[in-house]
Amino acid sequence: MPAAVVGSLRVLLSADSAQITSDLGKARAAVKETGAEIRGMGSAGVALRAVTAEIKGVGPALRGVQQASQIATQSLVLLGEKTTPAVSSLTNALGGLLAGGFTPLGVALAAVSVGFSLLASQKEEIVSVFAATEERVKSTREGLEKLRIELGLLRQGKAATGADVDASVHLPGDWARALARREPEGEGIDDATPVAMPDAPDAALLDCTGGHADETLLMRSFRSVCPVTGQPDMAEVSIAYRGPRIARAALYAYLLGFRRHPGFHEHCVERIFVDVDRACRPESLRVEARFARRGGVDINPLRSRGMTGGALAPTLRQ
Repeated sequence: MPAAVVGSLRVLLSADSAQITSDLGKARAAVKETGAEIRGMGSAGVALRAVTAEIKGVGPALRGVQQASQIATQSLVLLGEKTTPAVSSLTNALGGLLAGGFTPLGVALAAVSVGFSLLASQKEEIVSVFAATEERVKSTREGLEKLRIELGLLRQGKAATGADVDASVHLPGDWARALARREPEGEGIDDATPVAMPDAPDAALLDCTGGHADETLLMRSFRSVCPVTGQPDMAEVSIAYRGPRIARAALYAYLLGFRRHPGFHEHCVERIFVDVDRACRPESLRVEARFARRGGVDINPLRSRGMTGGALAPTLRQ
């Protein structure tokens, strides 16, 4: 090969060698940089995998906390409390824990702690609810016992009389309401001027020729005589009716006729009912007497036809 040609090739190779060396240096630097990036990406992958695992763990924990929150909400609703503030504070606490980097286990433990705190704050309400429930159970039992007694009385009464009877039982827990002492309602006739002063009950004195009426008449000074001891028996007599109006003065005179009449309490009420019913023919009639106690016992006869309602409450005089 000619020397000139060889010289030219050497020059070219020398230039190419310098360029190649430069390119290789750049390549090595790029490879080193790429390696660092790859290693960094590997660390980032590990971190990413750890974060992913954490997120996967937080999911079930949050679902568990959500279920716990729902259960707590339902429990507090049963206690009659307004639960929205309590549940909101629980949710906010959990959100704060998550934002602070707590692990799923820490979040769950925090939720349990907050739940117990909420229940502890409701201690008095829980005790109150249980007490109210116990009271309702007691009331239900008393109601069933009362119904059992009344049904027994109805069966026995019908079997003994051959007719339908009515019975009402007041257990001790109901005495304060059902048997409260108060004055009977009705229009008093004690201020009327009697048309006569008979020595014995006389139904012929009754005057029922007025218009139609629906009222209750009350005599507070009724008196009869005990047929055994001869002692006076004092009572308040209530006559409720619907039908021809009964003249006050005539009814007062008729009832005054019992002042010397020897009769048991029940017999007196029965006679008043029969006499008024026959003389006036009311659509409905109810006669009740509240006698003063004899031997510590209240005797309160009642006879009714076509009128509903229980017996009158004991009077203040009784």
